[in-house]
Amino acid sequence: LWLTRPPAARIRPPPPPPAVLPGPHDMVARAALLSAALLRQVGAHGYIYQPLSMQALTHQLRTHADWQPGMPESRRWEPANARFAPGQRPEGPGDSCGIGYAGERADPLYAEGLPTWRKWYEGAGLPVPTIAPGAELEVRADLAADHGGQAWMEVACSDRIAEDIGWVLLDRAASDRGHHFLPSTPSVYAWAFGDVRPADGRKAVVTSRWAVPSTFSCPTGRAVGRWVWKVANTCNDAANYGLRTTPFSLQEYAQVVESFRPGQNVQGQCASESPEQFASCFVFAVDAGAGPAPVWPQPSPEGPAGTA
Repeated sequence: LWLTRPPAARIRPPPPPPAVLPGPHDMVARAALLSAALLRQVGAHGYIYQPLSMQALTHQLRTHADWQPGMPESRRWEPANARFAPGQRPEGPGDSCGIGYAGERADPLYAEGLPTWRKWYEGAGLPVPTIAPGAELEVRADLAADHGGQAWMEVACSDRIAEDIGWVLLDRAASDRGHHFLPSTPSVYAWAFGDVRPADGRKAVVTSRWAVPSTFSCPTGRAVGRWVWKVANTCNDAANYGLRTTPFSLQEYAQVVESFRPGQNVQGQCASESPEQFASCFVFAVDAGAGPAPVWPQPSPEGPAGTA
C-alpha cells in the first residue's frame, strides 16, 4: 500500500470587517474631488501667475487656513478654467475675465477692480501688482494644456472690468522682440504648439515682456488688466472675431511656427467665429513714473502641469 500524507491544513484568514457604506457627506466630498480631478486633466488650459492675477490669487490662497473671506470661489481650485467657448462672448458682470465650461458661470466679483480686491491681497500679506508708465511688464503663463496661439496684454484706467472701459493694448517690449514676434502686429505674442519651457516648478510656461506706454496715467492711481489667449489648434483668429484685440497676418504666424518646428501644421483662418479663448484679469496700482521692471514674489510651485 502506498501511504499518502494527508494534505496540509489550510489556514483561512479571518473574514474582513463588514464594509461601511459612505454617508451622503462622504459621497458628496468624493464626487467633488473626482470632478476637480477631471477638470484638471481635461478642462484646464492656461492662466497668468506672474504678475499675480486675480484667479491666481484665489488659487494661491485656496486652503482653508489662507482663504480670505468673500473672495470668489469660481477659480479657487482651477485658475486655468477662465474660458470662452468657440464663438462665445462676454454678456454679464464678470464674463470679461472668462466664463468657464458647460454649466459654469462667471462670478460678478471678477468685474470689480482694486477697491474690492485690495483687501484680499493685503489680508494675505501679498503686494498688489503694480505697473508704471514707461516701464516693462513681465508676464508668465502656466499652460496646463498647450495649444499654441496668440496672446495679448491690455490695461485700462478703471475700477471695473468689462468690454467698454477703454482698453489699451500693450506692445511687446523692445527687449523682447527677437522671438515669438509678428512684425506687422507688435501687440501679439505668438507661439507654436509645444513651444513652451519649464519654469518656476511648472512644466509648461510662456514668458513675455510688454511695454507700458509712457503716456499711460490714471488719476486715481488704479488700473485693471487682462491677458487674452486665442488658441490655434482648431483655427486662427486672424480676422479678430473673438475678444476685441487685433487682426494679424496668418503668414507671419506660420513663420513663427516654422521657426520652431519646420513642417508643423498651421490651422487656417477662422471662418466666422472665434476659437476657444482664455483670459486672466488683474488689478494694478499705478506708479507715478518709469522705473525698473517690477520684481514679483514667486508663488510656491504646485508640481508638474500636464501638456496636450
